[in-house]
Amino acid sequence: MLTAYFDESGQEQKDWMFVAGYVGNDEAWKNFIGPWQDAITPRKHLHMNRLRFKRESERLMLERVSSVLKGSGILPFMVGIKQSDYCDLLTGSAMERALSGYILCCVFLVFRALQKLPPEEHLEVVFEEQQVYGHLHHIGLSVITRYAKELKFISSDGKCRLSNWRSVPKDQTSLTEPADCLAYSFLQLSRDSTSTRARWCSPILDSMEDRGSGFLLQPAMVREFVGTEVFTALIREARHDLRGQNGKE
Repeated sequence: MLTAYFDESGQEQKDWMFVAGYVGNDEAWKNFIGPWQDAITPRKHLHMNRLRFKRESERLMLERVSSVLKGSGILPFMVGIKQSDYCDLLTGSAMERALSGYILCCVFLVFRALQKLPPEEHLEVVFEEQQVYGHLHHIGLSVITRYAKELKFISSDGKCRLSNWRSVPKDQTSLTEPADCLAYSFLQLSRDSTSTRARWCSPILDSMEDRGSGFLLQPAMVREFVGTEVFTALIREARHDLRGQNGKE
């Protein structure tokens, strides 16, 4: 059993959105904790959106973080999308289209991980708890398990390789923090590759030894997926959930 820790960045904006993270076995994650905490000291936790990107100590910390990631034995995965690339393909409100993009990233990220990992490996996915978007994790991953046979995500034991998913409260574990770093770094690179934030985050991106584990969803890919039964189920359930949530307000 492998465990993935995923997080998102940019979902509040109208341009780029990324969902990213790392996958590893229990031993790799256990060995990761000590070096990570040493790298971010004196902080107890690292949240990228709280950095000012003005202090030299922050730049050096990000370099230490990248070194830990590179030698950790955990595998990076990333999926990104630009809202303007898919909004014209979808109907519904602006909020529904934004949520559709978030679900697309989550689903394609799990797709990518299952495709790249050994065919008999099973995967548990852990997200950092998110009040606004968190309930969509369950929708997207539930649909994957429902269509596991069609998607060829069944192992030889006849079970779906996506074994489980759950969310953990912020700061309950440091294992979601590398995911935050990776998603945030790709977001800054996409927005302005010459910015201080992008330059200081570049070592994190350079720590990815396998860039094939990440990709940007292109309009043609989205257009093809929009016509599938899996996508129809995803959007139908997401919109039903969103309207139900709005009805409770």
